[in-house]
Amino acid sequence: MATSKLIQGDTITETTHAANGFDPATSDDKISYTSARVAKTGIQ
Repeated sequence: MATSKLIQGDTITETTHAANGFDPATSDDKISYTSARVAKTGIQ
């Protein structure tokens, strides 16, 4: 993951992405809910 002050790594999400073969940089046809989005929106 690129170093950014805005975007921070999340090991659980990154582990899930790796297990599912999801690459957020190239997989724009798949939906991925990161833990931050889930926590902020209340989606469970």
